[in-house]
Amino acid sequence: MTSLTGRAAAAAHGVAGSRATSDPCAGREDRALLAVLIPFLLVGLPLCRLGYGADNDSYLMLDAGLSTWVEGVPTMSRHPGYWLYELLVFLLDRLGGASAVNLATLTVSTMVLWRLWRLAEPVPISWRVPLLLCLALNPWYLAASTSAIDYNYALLAVIVSVEAALLERPLLPGLFGAMALWFRLGSVFPMLGAFAALFLSGPDRRSLYKTAIGATVCILLGGSLYVASWMVSGRNLSFLQAHAGPEEMWSATMWLGRVLYKPLGLLGLPATLFAAALVVLWWSDVAGLVRTTGAERRLCFAAAGVAAGVGSLYLRYPIETSYLLPALAFGLVLFGVASRGRPPVFGWVLLGLVVLGNIVVVQLAAPDRPGSATSARLDFRLAPGVLVTDVRDRIALIGCRSFSCWLGRRATSPDARS
Repeated sequence: MTSLTGRAAAAAHGVAGSRATSDPCAGREDRALLAVLIPFLLVGLPLCRLGYGADNDSYLMLDAGLSTWVEGVPTMSRHPGYWLYELLVFLLDRLGGASAVNLATLTVSTMVLWRLWRLAEPVPISWRVPLLLCLALNPWYLAASTSAIDYNYALLAVIVSVEAALLERPLLPGLFGAMALWFRLGSVFPMLGAFAALFLSGPDRRSLYKTAIGATVCILLGGSLYVASWMVSGRNLSFLQAHAGPEEMWSATMWLGRVLYKPLGLLGLPATLFAAALVVLWWSDVAGLVRTTGAERRLCFAAAGVAAGVGSLYLRYPIETSYLLPALAFGLVLFGVASRGRPPVFGWVLLGLVVLGNIVVVQLAAPDRPGSATSARLDFRLAPGVLVTDVRDRIALIGCRSFSCWLGRRATSPDARS
C-alpha cells in the first residue's frame, strides 16, 4: 500500500511515478521507520502475554460476545454498542485466547504507526523518528496496543480515511470513516472535524462536493450498525447515553478538574511542560502552519480538524485519558511540521520524558475514590508510572475472563486507574 499523501503530493508537484524500490532515499525512509517499529514491538510483544488487559471494558466485551454469539441474546458491552469489535474479540478469543486478541491489537497498532509515518511523508521533518516514538512508546498507547480494547482499531480507520481524503478520492474517505464509527461511534467527531477542516483548507465548490460525499457516507454507513443498539435498547436512543457514573462524580468542579488534569497524564507532566515551552518559544513556526500551501496545508488542516474533534468530545466526556490518543497522533504530525527546521535533539529530549512516564509520574492530585472520584485533594509526589501500574494490574488479572472476575480482583487492588 503506497502512501496516499505521497501520491497526492507527487500529483500536485508534477512528479511522475511512485517511490522506486531502488531509490536510496526510500531505503533510508524504510530503515528509519524500522527504528520506530522495532522498539515498539520489543516492548509490546511481552505485554501481549499478560491477559486481556486492565480495562474493565475488555471483560465486558468478553461477556457481551458470549451472550450475543453463544447464548443468542444480543448484548452491548456498554453504550453505544461495539458490535463489530465484540464479534472480532469473540472470534479471536475462540481461536487463541487473550494472546490472539492482544496480538491482533498489536498488529493494528503497528499499522497505525506505519500509516501515520506515511501520512506525514511529503513533509521533510528531520525528527520524525523521535516524534513517532513519542506515540509508539507512550504508556497509554502501549497499554491500548497490547490488550482487548478498541481504541487503535478506530484510530487506524481515521488515519486511512484522512489519507484517502488528502488524495481527494470521493468515496474512500467516507468508507474508512464509517469503519472508524463501527469500532467507536465517537469517531464521528474527529471525522467530521477532518472533513470540515479539509474544506476550509481550500473552500471551493469541488472541495465542498467531495467533503459532503465523504461526510454523508461516513455518517449514514457508519451509523447503520447502531440500528442494532437502537433495537436492543427498546427502539429508543438511550444507547447514546454514556456510562459516566453517578451525578456526584460530575459536579462543575470535578468536571473541570478532569478536563484540565487528565490530559496532563497523556504525555506526563514533565513532557507536557517541555512541549508547551517549545510551542511558546517557537510560536512563529506554530502560527505559520496556517500559511502553508498545497498538500502540506491540507495535511495540517486535516490533522488540526481531527485533534479539534477529539477535544470537543473529550470536553463532554473527560473520562479516559486514552480517549485523547487520536489527538496525540495527529498533534504530533502538526508539531513535526511546525518544528521541522529545529534541531532534532529537542525531539529526543521530549521522547525521553515521554518514556519516563512509563516508569514514574509526577502526581499533582489524588482522588477520594480511584476510578470514581467525587472529590480530589492536592497530593504532589512521585508515583509509579502508567505502564508499571498497568502491568501490575494486568498480572493481578491473569486468568480472568469475565467482568465479575475483574470486579472481584479489583476489589482487592490498592489502586484503580482510569
